[in-house]
Amino acid sequence: MKIVNLIEDTCRTSAYLEEHGLSFYVETPNHKLVVDTGASDAFLENARRLKIDLSGVDTVILTHGHLSHCGGVKALLELAPKATVYIRETAFGEFYNGANVFDENFLRDNARFIGIEKELASLPQVQLVYGDLVIDEELQLFTNVVERELWPACNLHLHRVIGETSEQDDFSHEQFLVVSAEGKRILFAGCCHGGIVNVMNAFQERFGSAPDLVVGGFHMMQKQYCGFSRENLFLVDEIGRQLKDTPTRYYTCHCTGSIPYHRLKAQMGDKISYVYSGETVPLEG
Repeated sequence: MKIVNLIEDTCRTSAYLEEHGLSFYVETPNHKLVVDTGASDAFLENARRLKIDLSGVDTVILTHGHLSHCGGVKALLELAPKATVYIRETAFGEFYNGANVFDENFLRDNARFIGIEKELASLPQVQLVYGDLVIDEELQLFTNVVERELWPACNLHLHRVIGETSEQDDFSHEQFLVVSAEGKRILFAGCCHGGIVNVMNAFQERFGSAPDLVVGGFHMMQKQYCGFSRENLFLVDEIGRQLKDTPTRYYTCHCTGSIPYHRLKAQMGDKISYVYSGETVPLEG
């Protein structure tokens, strides 16, 4: 099995491109798949530099309906036209990012559109997902994480617009991939808007034990706003304490953010690592 970060927000070197987005390439005994496709087609260039041939990709998982995770779908399908794309049926909403906008007088001019093209839903390769789904013995999706324990504060800036009003995004368009292969069970978390503690609790309820690895962002970054309050930082610390008690190894990136990552690292030690653009996720140790 192989897991490579095709693109995220940062690089260790200039060898690879970076952008605010996320994409992983995954090889299992039975599949070549891509989990999310970044904000653009830049992940394709990184794959070329990594000598990864994406023309053989058979499965694409889009974890939620934000452009930073779905922007390169069409470009990927030009290379791999036979791939099946799995996305929640709720992922085609009017999603916006707007700081300090919470009331019903919200206007579209006050925020940045972060949704995806509705035309994607009509592509012949797209399979809409309406709930938990077993794809085969290696791949399955779970959805509908509704708990709000230790919920990341930066989620409060994310809205869904209906008509001329907005409401807090409930992230019902989010889904999580579970890969079971070679004796390991790996959870791909996307942005983990549902909160990593809640996602882990939901995973254990559904599967009876914790995953061996978690790969993805934890949506804790605050750099575009006013920084971190003491309450935000205490929340990150408590998340770290709870994750440390699990038997899982965590590889994070993208929307976790530098300050939260280092605070998690202080709590969790070697149980958590950052994986940059172009890097391979270690599957042992």
